[in-house]
Amino acid sequence: MATEDHDFEEINHLYLFNKKITWEQNVKGVTGKIPTNTLAPVIAELRELLGDTIAETDVVKLLEEAYLNHHNLSDATRFLVLHFFGEEGLLVIDADRKELKMLFQEVMKDELENQVSMKLVTQTNKLLESYYQLQISPRPINLFYLDEGFRERIVKAPDTHFEIINTDLAFSFTFMMDLLKHQPERFSPNVVLRPVYQEAILPNLAYIGGSGETSYWLQLKNVFDHFGIFYPMLVPRNHALIINQKQLQKFTALGFAKEDLFRPVDELISQYVKSLDGIPSSLEDEKEKITVILNEVASQFSAVDSTLQATVQSELKRTLNGMDGLEKKLQAALKRKNETAVNQIKSTIEKVKPANQLQERYSNFIPYYLKYNQGFIKELLSVMKPLSEDLDLFVEEG
Repeated sequence: MATEDHDFEEINHLYLFNKKITWEQNVKGVTGKIPTNTLAPVIAELRELLGDTIAETDVVKLLEEAYLNHHNLSDATRFLVLHFFGEEGLLVIDADRKELKMLFQEVMKDELENQVSMKLVTQTNKLLESYYQLQISPRPINLFYLDEGFRERIVKAPDTHFEIINTDLAFSFTFMMDLLKHQPERFSPNVVLRPVYQEAILPNLAYIGGSGETSYWLQLKNVFDHFGIFYPMLVPRNHALIINQKQLQKFTALGFAKEDLFRPVDELISQYVKSLDGIPSSLEDEKEKITVILNEVASQFSAVDSTLQATVQSELKRTLNGMDGLEKKLQAALKRKNETAVNQIKSTIEKVKPANQLQERYSNFIPYYLKYNQGFIKELLSVMKPLSEDLDLFVEEG
């Protein structure tokens, strides 16, 4: 679990039944250590939103047990994922532990003394930047300093001592090395060194992650090599989409395939409008005819006076612009006339990409868990294969 440096803004809210519920918390420091007692208003809001049926009550009780009966977010999250996946043999490791950071002391010592990670990542970036969008930028020191209530970057001052930004703390080189030796839990790797720390704790043959994660891991190969830590194969995780059977049937009845679910909605609407039999959806043929006629006129006028050709071309441009405006009005009229189909396309794509995000990054699991309970989890596990490059499409009956 990335309990030290997870972005709280990414996890402080959920969307449920078209409503955004936010955990209001003034966060500083390690995210995993945030006290969860401030989640009581969120649980109360969920209870009110879900209702009082047995299924809804069971879900609320589970969330209460996870978040209100555990002191911090790290413990609550561990409880929750073990509840769902514990029977599968899940191992949960919280890297924010002194014993684990002792395994990483030599790497952190090298980083403080030599600032080598920045040089290595910069070298790799130069190889990648011409054809690859870089995800991360290294800092001279890729470590944070942890203390009660804060996690701030370590920077090296010109006279070789260390400073902790946004604080009055400053440590001599000797003191910093002594601190690292006896209190390694005071140090926290940033995005550059976290993957290295992760593999130092528990080496993997392959690392399975999201597209953004595997992308920035590519920038870290030289860092792994420098510290002599095995660099795993990078495997993009697979993805899933859940859609209602009736909604999918209505979508395909409009002439679309399942693959079209991932195309822009405006493009789909335009394709549908153009597919309507007997109804012109564009004026391309007419514009082409007008262009031919006026080009002939321009040629004739040019034979009399060469300056008249520009006048005709200007008239052609004005006419084509007018035709473009007429075409937009035609498209709008066709969409109004076929409003039901257009709305069906919009609602389907909104289900696939709510708020223009991947469904799996936006929608909450609760509605599906209310319907299918633990069967929902078991179905996902039985179908999704970790090394598959396909997107798994789950079609709900009814």
